[in-house]
Amino acid sequence: MQPGDLHGTCTIEHSYNVQVTTPGQTAPESMTPDEAYHSFQYENYPFAATHPDWLYTIGRLHGLDPVPVERCRVLELGSGRGGNLVPLAAQFPDAQFIGVDLAESQVADGRRVASDLGLTNIRFEAMDIADLPADWGEFDYIICHGVYSWVPDHVRSRILDIAGTQLSAHGLAFISYNTYPGWHARGMLRSLMKRVVVPGPPAQMAAAAREFLQMYLTRIPQDAPLRPWVQSELSLLIGLSDRYIYFEHLVEENTAFYFADFVADAHTHGLTYVSDADPTTSVVEQIGAGHEDVLAIYGQDPIAGEQMVDYLTTRYFRRSVLCRSDAPAQNPAVATIERRPPMADRLSGAWLAVDAGDDVVDLGEGVEVSMEEGDNIVITSADVHGSAISWILAEARPSTVGFDDLVEIAADRLGLPADSEFTEQLASRAWRLFQRGKVTIGFWPRPQLTAVPELPKAPALARYQAMQGEECVTTMTHERMLVDSLDRLLFEFADGTRSSADLHAEAARALACGDLSIELDDQPLTDMSVLEELVTSKLQRFAEQGLLIAPT
Repeated sequence: MQPGDLHGTCTIEHSYNVQVTTPGQTAPESMTPDEAYHSFQYENYPFAATHPDWLYTIGRLHGLDPVPVERCRVLELGSGRGGNLVPLAAQFPDAQFIGVDLAESQVADGRRVASDLGLTNIRFEAMDIADLPADWGEFDYIICHGVYSWVPDHVRSRILDIAGTQLSAHGLAFISYNTYPGWHARGMLRSLMKRVVVPGPPAQMAAAAREFLQMYLTRIPQDAPLRPWVQSELSLLIGLSDRYIYFEHLVEENTAFYFADFVADAHTHGLTYVSDADPTTSVVEQIGAGHEDVLAIYGQDPIAGEQMVDYLTTRYFRRSVLCRSDAPAQNPAVATIERRPPMADRLSGAWLAVDAGDDVVDLGEGVEVSMEEGDNIVITSADVHGSAISWILAEARPSTVGFDDLVEIAADRLGLPADSEFTEQLASRAWRLFQRGKVTIGFWPRPQLTAVPELPKAPALARYQAMQGEECVTTMTHERMLVDSLDRLLFEFADGTRSSADLHAEAARALACGDLSIELDDQPLTDMSVLEELVTSKLQRFAEQGLLIAPT
């Protein structure tokens, strides 16, 4: 797993009696990987990059014709306790989902949650990935996150074989893996931990590794050649969970790959590389000015370009999106922003958005935007298309804007005809902004609201997670949100039968009788007007983050 995928992780401090190896000491018997996986369960989170709509969007923008998410078939290899697959099944009742995992205990957890939620469109099977039956048929999306680098060679080969033979004609596969050259450096720390940590129960091994990392961080010499990198890496690892440290650095299997080698191996299984699930990492412009000269020497095809980016950025991790080699496509995959395919048709029916936390209106290079009285915005730049996109999307946030509407609004404000040439120019600029991570694009309507409904109703999964005492809930945008005691109370009562005033009253009652305790600035909250403001703020956040259902 990549640390970046653990963004927002709820961290808990632990205290262990750490066992240290001494010369001649007999180490405790270590667990097999299967035993460790059963007893020391991995984090149970959703991963937004695996959402079928995100994969659909990647495919559409690269000229493919993926299956719409509302009625797709999804297979997840290494589904764990269902933290990634259950939210999708809850979101898309007309789609079908199958999760496969080796650990029976984790499969049992996934089945229990699906049953508690009344989901009939999902099933979990306890089996080795290598034994997956061919008669399960084809799948429109195959997800394999946090598995490929951590299994033996024959299982890796089987993963690619499943994707090559059981993807539908328009299907897409997501496979993540550790990547060289970055893992040449990161592997050094893994090697050191495996040398100093005593084999034993996973929790004890992780604690010993954490103690070693903390010692290393405080004692690395000032003049050590790798000190800046080691400090950064150690600080990152210490902030991650014990389960991450164990499964990433202390298990036997952890193999990294050069990107080009992975693509070549996938090709032998009838698969073609489409893009990384993080489009910003596929842009060869990252190499800098004169990158054309670099590619002229080391290879100009898209794969060579991305491989060179990996070299120069010392990349650690990839999330590759693949299709069948015979998949119907309008154009081959594009890895550079200089090669501009026709984008207007690909964006038809899409929505665009910018993040609510993005303060800038202008997202184009060299664009100047001036404000006049009455908010009359005048654009003064040759790049009017990029500036118009960012201006319109910034006005609309947190709402999205349909591409067709964006064309009409932009043309009107710029005083230009909304003809095919203008539409293509706007689409091309939107594609470039998407590749730079400045604009989000999707096709499935994003379930976020700008206002709190009259009768707030939280999704069943989020209510279930909150009432089970979990530290995070899953939003309808397939992300995690940390929750506190007041959040839990609001989720419990936000069942669609109570108004916002009722929720305020429930919070006030709980605070008054001691069922709810809130501290602000290290002082107990007693002011009911402050509580009312807090509840109002939280409900608005729920709406904007996809945690309230739109009224029918």
